[in-house]
Amino acid sequence: MVATLSAGDLLLTQGFQQPEVAGPIKAPEAPFVSDLIVYPNPAAEFTNLEFDLLQDGRVVFMLVNNAGQVVFTETSQMLAGRLKYTMALSNYASGLYYLVIRTAYRTYTEKLVIQ
Repeated sequence: MVATLSAGDLLLTQGFQQPEVAGPIKAPEAPFVSDLIVYPNPAAEFTNLEFDLLQDGRVVFMLVNNAGQVVFTETSQMLAGRLKYTMALSNYASGLYYLVIRTAYRTYTEKLVIQ
């Protein structure tokens, strides 16, 4: 049995003061990125990421190998609108990779095959 005492804003449970948690700021429901296109795919020398950024903000581009290791990362402050980002691929071994775009509250992932 768990004994709980409450007095005003304080909550005491079996001798431990429990913090009152308001919770994290809720992520907006609307997406930050839409119409993401990756081409060419499969790719050899480079690939393009085209997407609509719906709000100004920081965008992180990552390339993750099949073992889950981040092999490339770049952060850019971008303005809202239709954007095209070109990523060089000539330094990476052939195989399956994941392109990751991270914005304020969301992460978007697409598979990419490097030949």
